[in-house]
Amino acid sequence: QAEDGIRDLVRSRGLGDVYKRQVVNGLLYTGEETQSIEIMRNFPLNTTIIPDEKYISNALVTLRNQYGEIDTLNYWPRNRCYALVYDPMEIVGGEEYTLYVSAEIDGQELWTRSSTIAPYPGFSINDQLSTSGTITYRKYYVDGKLTDPTVTFNRTAGAEFYGLSAVALNANDSTFIEDNIFGFKPDSLQEVIDYAKHISYWSSPDNSADGSSTIDLPWYLIYFYSTYRLTIYAGDLNFYHFYISHQSVMNMDGNLREPLFHFEGDGIGLFGSAIRDSIFFEVIQ
Repeated sequence: QAEDGIRDLVRSRGLGDVYKRQVVNGLLYTGEETQSIEIMRNFPLNTTIIPDEKYISNALVTLRNQYGEIDTLNYWPRNRCYALVYDPMEIVGGEEYTLYVSAEIDGQELWTRSSTIAPYPGFSINDQLSTSGTITYRKYYVDGKLTDPTVTFNRTAGAEFYGLSAVALNANDSTFIEDNIFGFKPDSLQEVIDYAKHISYWSSPDNSADGSSTIDLPWYLIYFYSTYRLTIYAGDLNFYHFYISHQSVMNMDGNLREPLFHFEGDGIGLFGSAIRDSIFFEVIQ
């Protein structure tokens, strides 16, 4: 998911999940064909991980719709994922899909299962009310007021949260904003490019009675003079719980807690669904 600004999931947190040895990373999108799904091994902390060994290539991976129709996903070595390439399934909003995975790991036959209900159609970005075209860095005014770039969208049934992803499509040394809000001057510009090229966060949007919502992209998150692709994800409960919990595993008192995973059997990670839409604008000097 890194291409869309959604961070790669963390493979192990050193909690009870070290006994869960299958890691799933997959999302289905309403109105789109089935996406690729990664199946990986989970490793305990302080383990040296060899990249070629973390991907499981011999698993049985199936996807079942609510009518009992089952498709088997094939492993594609080039992308290290499982997919329905020749006859992909189109995901229908409001319908349930169940992923089943079984694989032999360390001599044991392990399985896991997870289900998701895809959000209903009807979600879309309102281009007329969202930031678009070309805007000048920190000089974007609406009704005479300095304003952050915003995305306004129509909400949909079945979505538990809305996440925003912003990707700077032209992020490089020459487009870095030297006079950024924090006056940040990194020792390594490549680190900034790697971090700030992809920005993602979730929000409780500003809701209107007409069924629309607005999410801001604060100027302090913009580090490049670039074309930006803003994508809004309307995610299901699985996506929501994973997103808010997988990087926050320590309570205020220092005790650890497990992330919120929706898997039966021997599995952790994410299998969920969403509906998404994108808009573009360009930030200039």
